[in-house]
Amino acid sequence: AWAVFDLALLSGRHAFAKHWLFWQELFPMLNASNPAGTITESRMNFMILICSLGLGFAVTMKRIWLGTHFGKRTYVNYGDQLAAAMQKILLISEVASFAKEISMRGAKSARQLKNSETLESLHFDAHGVTHGDGEDSTPSGDASLGSASTRTNSNPKLLDSGKRDALTGSLSSSQKVRIIQLLENWEEPELASKKPCNPSINAVLQFRQALTFTDNDYPFSLAFGLANNRESCIMSSQKVYERLLLCDPDKPAINFRDTIALLAVDEDGDIEPYKMKDLIQLFRPDRDGDLSMIDFIRSVDSVYKQLRMLKASIANSGQIDHAFEVIFNWAFFIVAACIILSVLGFNPLALFLSLSSIILGFAFMIGGASAKYFEGILFILVRRPYDIGDRIHVSSIDSGKSIAY
Repeated sequence: AWAVFDLALLSGRHAFAKHWLFWQELFPMLNASNPAGTITESRMNFMILICSLGLGFAVTMKRIWLGTHFGKRTYVNYGDQLAAAMQKILLISEVASFAKEISMRGAKSARQLKNSETLESLHFDAHGVTHGDGEDSTPSGDASLGSASTRTNSNPKLLDSGKRDALTGSLSSSQKVRIIQLLENWEEPELASKKPCNPSINAVLQFRQALTFTDNDYPFSLAFGLANNRESCIMSSQKVYERLLLCDPDKPAINFRDTIALLAVDEDGDIEPYKMKDLIQLFRPDRDGDLSMIDFIRSVDSVYKQLRMLKASIANSGQIDHAFEVIFNWAFFIVAACIILSVLGFNPLALFLSLSSIILGFAFMIGGASAKYFEGILFILVRRPYDIGDRIHVSSIDSGKSIAY
């Protein structure tokens, strides 16, 4: 702004550039009676203003590029983790809102808002949920090699496509055990996910907005309660569980089918399979659908720890980006200084040659440390070998033991 103002008003041969108050006689020092000199109309003044204007524009573009680059890289590294955490937070907030509604209206009135008839015949296990009239999810006799059904059929089917979990569509436990017994145990290799290398600005802004949403004392909604630390989160989880327990106060534990599972029923009374699967994976009820207080609190605590670790990782990534920005700024202003000296008519090479002895002395003094510093910075920036929450194993060459940190 200063360069634009000076270039527009205080540069050239016009009257205002030479005498700011040339039209008045009250202050003779500022009118034409006082010689102005030739600074404002000199070429050096004009080139300095042009260089200042160009440097300001270059600094602005540098900041925009660095901010966009760091924002996109943070989105690529942590976007999926934040989306998974936000999905769990939304589920917990729905459970808290439903529990608050139970405490205000009563259990019967709250159940009337949901059609729970489709949930009466559901059974739960560690792999998902099955209907009561479907196949038992525990391993049974027909899963073994020596079973009667295997001996009577000379060419049996390995899997029955009609015997899948009603909601999730995945194989039941007996089908999975049958695969291991007839074939062998094998796990699918983990493939590297193809993340977008160049996300849009809108995606980065949404990521920042979602991250800001979690940066408060009530990340799980006001209905859940205070959760600014682990202790308050546990206390709020206990209160939510006690509200859910009002559905059947005589029982020592809540029934998942009669409480939390109702959130997966839509307005038409149909079950939303993906939401039901997410609720089961989050709270992990037993086969009868019972969910104890400690299991409920443990589920919420795991989401709280995941959120805190994610925010710490993003903050740590910001510190690394700041270190990279400092290095980039040094290189940027050195190049900018060389360009400005060339524009003003000076030879930057002659200046650096005159300082070569000092530069050479510093190179011998801190050359090794600087090389290690830049090597470490580039290794962390490019490879990102570890993050907050990762375990590092250090093996001793002599003993062969591995120590985890």
